[in-house]
Amino acid sequence: MVVLASFTDPSKVSTNQNWVAGSMSLVSLKAPTVALFDENQKFHSFGYEAENNYSELALDEEHEKYYFFKRFKMRLHGKKIQRDIEIDDDRGRKMTAMLAGIEGGQLSIALEPEAASLYCQLIPTNKIHGSEGAKFAVASPGTKYMVIDLGDFLDLQRELETKKRTIKPESSGKITIKVPVTIVQTYEKESEESIDDAISGSNYNGKIKWMGDKMRIEAPVFKNLFKSCSDKIRYIQEGETVRVGEARSGKHVTLKSSQKEMLLKIFASPKREPMYVDEEDCETLGKVVVNLPDSEEKIRVEVKMMFGETELTVEAQELSTHTKYRAYFDFM
Repeated sequence: MVVLASFTDPSKVSTNQNWVAGSMSLVSLKAPTVALFDENQKFHSFGYEAENNYSELALDEEHEKYYFFKRFKMRLHGKKIQRDIEIDDDRGRKMTAMLAGIEGGQLSIALEPEAASLYCQLIPTNKIHGSEGAKFAVASPGTKYMVIDLGDFLDLQRELETKKRTIKPESSGKITIKVPVTIVQTYEKESEESIDDAISGSNYNGKIKWMGDKMRIEAPVFKNLFKSCSDKIRYIQEGETVRVGEARSGKHVTLKSSQKEMLLKIFASPKREPMYVDEEDCETLGKVVVNLPDSEEKIRVEVKMMFGETELTVEAQELSTHTKYRAYFDFM
């Protein structure tokens, strides 16, 4: 990620918003640590642009004379950096590192934790959640605080969310998930076990394969990760036989304390396993309304729907005390 800060006002921080990953229209604050040089070892392109250019060259079988460096930042980690240090490209050819040509007075290099720590000392009081009017005096002697980088975990969460939305019930083969390198490094450091050894010694041996910063998971295994959740969403499936008076139940929890009602929207689809409620042929039938008492705690409720009779009926019961609450369908 490229982060720019003003020397006159360090609290003014901006990032590049225009990294675009080729035809996928992926706009990201980060660019991959990738650099492409021509046959004369002259700089050609960087980041997503370098990946796209190298891919086009490979299609024309003209890539072999170019120097393609990928993830070279991690290759430099832990090494003593000198002006004549050499780095291998993707084909094992060595090339001497080059200076970026930026004036020293215009560039300051800092580790992320250091930059975050310094910024904490400049946070305006109106941006401190729950501490209106207070001063975040982290620079005071004896002050202890923690700087937490959640970026990689958010990246992984977004990657999983994207894959979850694109996989289909009929999907087969393998699903590829990109995992931040730092998460892998943290796991191996804490467990003192490599990722490959962990997989081979688990029930997922042969079903999951680790390749660099990517995890390849068989589609049935990936779909099974969400099975318990998806099963709770469906009360009844298309084509399923239901006896008269048979009840189907689902467990739900209120979103906040002192919630007076729980509203559960009911949808119907001709598909046996619909993906989204806004897809074609999926319609809203109405909602189940559960009246709740005033409570400072969140309430867990089991809602039972009775099918097969002349009309649908519903019951609601609190799980810990087994107290029954009034519930009804609202189809208006």
